[in-house]
Amino acid sequence: MLRNWIPRLHEMLKSSSRRHARGRTRQRAATRTRRTSGQPAEMLESRALLSAVSGAVFQDLDVNGFRNTDLIQGDEPDVIFIIDASGSTGNPFTGMPVGDLNNDGDADTILDAEIAAFTALNQQLINQGVGDTAQVGIVMLANALGGLRPDAESQVLDVDPLTSGIQLTAAPNADKDSNGVPDIVQTLQSIQRQQRTAYKDALGLAHQLTIDAGFNDPSDVNVIFVSDGIPFPNSQSDFAAELADLNAAADNIRAFGVGGDTDLFYLKQIDPNAQIFNSTDEIVGVFGGISPDLTIFTEPGIDGRTVELLDAGGTVVASTVTASVDLDGSGDINPNSEQGLYSFDLAALGLSETADYTVQVVTPSGFRNTYPVGGIHEVTVNGPTDDRGLLSFGSAINEPPVINVNAISIAEGGTVTLSPSQLAAHDPDNSPDELTFAVSNLSGGQFELTTNPGVAITTFTQQQINDGQVAFVHDGSEAGPTYDLVVSDGDLSSVSSSVAIGTFTTVNDAPIVANPTGDISFNEDDLFEQTIDLTTVFADPDSSLTYHVSDSGFPQNGTFGAFIDGTDLKMIFGVDRAGSGTVTVTANDGEFSISDEFTVTISPVNEAPDAGSVIGVEDIILNEDAADVAVDLTLAVFDPDTIYGSGLFPTYSVSSSNPSLATLSLSDIATNAGPNVNGLLTIDFAPDANGTATITITADDGEFSDSSTFLVTVNAVNDAPIMANPIADVTVSEDATDQVIDLSSVFADIDSSLTFTAVSSDDSVVITSLSGTGLTLSFPANANGTATVTVTANDGSLSVSDTFSVTVSAVNDAPAVANPIGDVTVNEDAADQVIDLSGVFADVDGDSLIWSAVSSDGSVVTTSLSGTDLTLSFPANANGSAT
Repeated sequence: MLRNWIPRLHEMLKSSSRRHARGRTRQRAATRTRRTSGQPAEMLESRALLSAVSGAVFQDLDVNGFRNTDLIQGDEPDVIFIIDASGSTGNPFTGMPVGDLNNDGDADTILDAEIAAFTALNQQLINQGVGDTAQVGIVMLANALGGLRPDAESQVLDVDPLTSGIQLTAAPNADKDSNGVPDIVQTLQSIQRQQRTAYKDALGLAHQLTIDAGFNDPSDVNVIFVSDGIPFPNSQSDFAAELADLNAAADNIRAFGVGGDTDLFYLKQIDPNAQIFNSTDEIVGVFGGISPDLTIFTEPGIDGRTVELLDAGGTVVASTVTASVDLDGSGDINPNSEQGLYSFDLAALGLSETADYTVQVVTPSGFRNTYPVGGIHEVTVNGPTDDRGLLSFGSAINEPPVINVNAISIAEGGTVTLSPSQLAAHDPDNSPDELTFAVSNLSGGQFELTTNPGVAITTFTQQQINDGQVAFVHDGSEAGPTYDLVVSDGDLSSVSSSVAIGTFTTVNDAPIVANPTGDISFNEDDLFEQTIDLTTVFADPDSSLTYHVSDSGFPQNGTFGAFIDGTDLKMIFGVDRAGSGTVTVTANDGEFSISDEFTVTISPVNEAPDAGSVIGVEDIILNEDAADVAVDLTLAVFDPDTIYGSGLFPTYSVSSSNPSLATLSLSDIATNAGPNVNGLLTIDFAPDANGTATITITADDGEFSDSSTFLVTVNAVNDAPIMANPIADVTVSEDATDQVIDLSSVFADIDSSLTFTAVSSDDSVVITSLSGTGLTLSFPANANGTATVTVTANDGSLSVSDTFSVTVSAVNDAPAVANPIGDVTVNEDAADQVIDLSGVFADVDGDSLIWSAVSSDGSVVTTSLSGTDLTLSFPANANGSAT
């Protein structure tokens, strides 16, 4: 049947070389299929008539991206691959090149085609969604020559590259060694050619595998049998028993022959619907679900679809419309095998049969391509006897996408990276990267890609949301965002969906300076007050503000003052004041604050000094000999420039009508405004002077001048006497003569006559007497010692004293007879007489005395001394007189 459908199709379809209108959107994907010649003539029987590129457009009912077949059955399928690896599988095979898949040194062999086909079938299991749940075992149909069953006719292959022991099955997706190749595919690629084609042993092993692997539900067990030859031994009865056992364990057993050496008779003993593949394209196409085979497809073709043929430059060189063809001549159209067919006869169209072409289908609105990706096939034609392949296109009804979720929760000024829980669209026909959202009626923020923050976007895909690449950034306003979304699959669009706000959390926005206050400049006295409405300076979208003002840099003399009055800033500028400073106004919302800073500059204007307005100097009245008087002329003469530094600073001059009364001098003084000027007047009064003087003050600032006077009166006062020449201390010898001191040179009084008094501290040493201005010092006889003499001068009101010492030095006086001893008359032989000499002699100095006694006639009287006693002794019988 397969060999007859393409010529019949050519008879019924009329191709045209018209070029379709441009403007359709077509995606292109590279799925290149190459055809090579060189197969035996019997394998090319149907192809020898062809110069065609042919295929079908089918309805992809379950939108799985390939044309479903009845190869795999069951809700939870388990699959046994039986693959022929006998020696003849090393023969080359026609069709698309697949390379040397088992690395045996021979490329594009029948065994390579079988490996490619089972690899495609393993992928189809994954595509059907059972990649993790299905279990796949592999039976190698050939003499093992060792391995797990030495000398056996067939072999169950170990499908786990890591686990020790024999692992009978593996899931289609399993990749134990993480090399990116499924373990099933890796096992297939390890198969090498062996000997013989023993159906019996292979079917028996498959049955045993269903038992050992625990395949308990026959409705889920699938056996796919592929061989390139006839059984050995050549007898159907040889494998009948094993087949019967396997039929009991597996509801779905399919058998296929590969190449012209296969006998369909034996295959149909296994599978009544068995068929033979004559090219790699056919077996891979059937096992992969992409070829219009006439027996295994379960999804119908679609008539009326436009298919275009494009040359290598992309120009449409022919187009046709898919149609139904009664290929088997039964009079009925099988929708799964005879519907939706197309063909381009290159020779009939006058097109090159050795060129590259692209075949693409034009998909109408409401439908979409499911196979191949992009809706195109690329094919290389190398001659009129090429197998151009059976190039299928999958199509499905395009359901409009639906937005299932469109809701976010966000904080004011926040950013939310969207996830499918916040924004998700459903479309059974399209993958997430084919669903594009379009934004409209947007307020309150913008969408951005996380990989390109700050750049607003208005379109993005569901895949980008799934990958966390789309964020919504709120603009910081007080209201939650609003926007509408429509999602499109490129053909159909959803209804518009408005975002639902789960929660919108406001945050306190810091106040801002909306209109900064500019610097203020003006001349002194041009402006005395200014009010600024602070509601025009500051802004806060969500809070009321309180204000505070401070300043710095202004002279501390009343030049500037500021305060807050409600929402107004009040500024006061002093009269005759100049200077500059910084004003800082701060707005606070209770959490955040911000300040506005500006400068105020008041330029000085020169004011004339006013000496007539003397503030600090009135007429001065004081007593004679008063201390110096200092007058601050910067205060005494009113000049705002001196006080506030707002203009020219004056210089001062002074004069007196009575220079003898006092001396006037000027010196520098620091002004209130800062600089030093010669504005300190010092009045130094002459000693003992009295009288009056008129003082004239003149202030001149170089532009203006003014003068004023004040009177100084010095009252006369009684001057106390003074000690002009203190009396020196006096030292004399005992019994000195009187000394006279002239007190007129000792004391002085500028304005009065003086009287004197003198007092001695010891009159026994010195006696004082006064006569006029003469002071007489008299010294008592034989007196010595020290005394002080105090002399006081008095002018009748005030007095002054001078004290000096008088020292009388002692002089040694001779002792004297105080009580002479009377003459002594005694009789001869009188007793001794003792005379006490202490009362006889005296010494005014109090010196100790030494006595001696001498008798003029020792025969009359003899003397002896003891202490102060004089003893007179009379010799016996002596008489006479002696001294």
